[in-house]
Amino acid sequence: MLSETTGWMIGLGIVTMALFPFAIPGIALTIVAVIPLLLIGVAAALVAAIVAVPILLLRSVGRRAIGAARTTPPPASLPRSS
Repeated sequence: MLSETTGWMIGLGIVTMALFPFAIPGIALTIVAVIPLLLIGVAAALVAAIVAVPILLLRSVGRRAIGAARTTPPPASLPRSS
């Protein structure tokens, strides 16, 4: 059992050392490939913000106007009795 495990460990070590030089270029290529996707996401978020901000402002102003219209005037003061 130990000899089989040792064989696998040595084999994986050899494969790791053989593939290590490809790791840095692979990471760099992945980053370069992801940049356009991030730009698309940023552009979509910007468009969504441009559309959402006026809608949220209108809703807020509308709620305040409705809240102000619903408030009842203070009750008339009761006459004083002497």
